[in-house]
Formats: sequence, C-alpha cells, structure tokens
Amino acid sequence: MFRDALTLILDNIFVGKFIKISYTKTEVKNMRSLKIICINDLIEVHTAFNFFKSNFLKTTQTEVLAFLPLSDIYQSMVDNIQQNSKLQLLAILDDQPVGCVICQPLEGKKGLLAMPILAVKHEYRGAGIATKLLEEIEKNARKKNYFRLITKGTETSISFFKKHNFQPYLYVTLDNEIDPDDFKDDLPNEFILTTEYANVDTHLKYMMPENTDENIFKSLTKKYKKINFEIYFEKRI
Repeated sequence: MFRDALTLILDNIFVGKFIKISYTKTEVKNMRSLKIICINDLIEVHTAFNFFKSNFLKTTQTEVLAFLPLSDIYQSMVDNIQQNSKLQLLAILDDQPVGCVICQPLEGKKGLLAMPILAVKHEYRGAGIATKLLEEIEKNARKKNYFRLITKGTETSISFFKKHNFQPYLYVTLDNEIDPDDFKDDLPNEFILTTEYANVDTHLKYMMPENTDENIFKSLTKKYKKINFEIYFEKRI
C-alpha cells in the first residue's frame, strides 16, 4: 500500500520521533549572501553531513528534524550524487552551512518524492531560508518529472507546511479493542475521512482542516491509550 511504502522509506532512513517545533523571528542581516547549492560531490556531502551531525543530532531546536542513523544519512546522500538527482540542497550564508533539504524517490511510486529532511539552524529560523530551500527543491523535482512531494511531521508543524501549500493528512491506527465508530465520533466534523487508506476499519486516513487545534491530539491520546497517530504533508508541485 502507498502508506506502507512511504513509512518504510522514511522510517528506514530516519529512526526516532520528530522533535517539537517552535518558531521565532530571527533577523539575518546578510541574506543577500545566501546561496542554495546542489550537493553534487563527496566534499559537499561531507560538508552537509558534518553540518547536520554537529547542529541537529545534539539539539531539539530545529525546524523539521528527526534523529538519524549516521551511516544511513551519509549513504543516502552518496546515492543521490551518484544518480545526479539534484534532490539535496545546502544553504550557505557567509561561507557557512545554515540549512539543508534532502529528498528521496519512493521506489515503485512514479512521480512521488519523499522529503525526510528540511532543517534550518536554530539562530537562522524565521529568515526565509526553509522557504528558499523548498522552492529550489520543488523546481529541481519538477525538472525530474516528480509531481508530488510528501513528508512526515507532527501536529506542531501544521502551520509551517500549510503556509507552503502542503495538505496535512492524519493517519490513524486503532487497536482492535477500539470501536472505529466511537473514534470517528470523537473527531471534529472538519476532519474528512478519505478512502485511500481506509481499506480496513482500524486504519483511517483523514484530511485535516486548516485550523487544527493541537489539543485535539492530546485529548484523543488521553482517551484512547492504544492508538497511533502519524501526520503526513502532501503537495502537488
């Protein structure tokens, strides 16, 4: 199934939970010197890898971040340059890396591109760097005949991705002891059940409304102990 393939590709590369996101406006005076470059050789892979390792594996202050097995992320980046994919970018400001984005095709899913990493260094958040990375990676993806971009996040990242025209979807896996009808009744009416993933009663996929209250997830988790939520963001590019 689509969702199983996506989970496999994301979870095999990225192990652990996504980190809670907070946004603060940061003034960056030298944005004119910002450069977005494709990671095209092993030297650039090494630069990006060390940037990610030193800045994000030791902090929770990121825009969109998951903990990574170092060997997996490095090998994924090497594979991308060998395929000349242009699907990984590094943001450079004043000769220093400040952000990165890495994408990977989903095997067997023509035109669909997963974006497991979009990260900006803490002190540069709010300066538009993530937006520039997204714009450039979408342009490169279209040239490679990808038409759909998908990533995984949390309820705290909804506003960021909605700002960039991603549609949030809620994937729910219920324990067999939970009555699916009871669960559906507890969700606000604005959550629209789709059929793409709703092939069994305990696996549900909802299109999430624009102004989703984060507290809804806390109340559902409190009421239903044996439940798993996953939020994905999808966009046609």
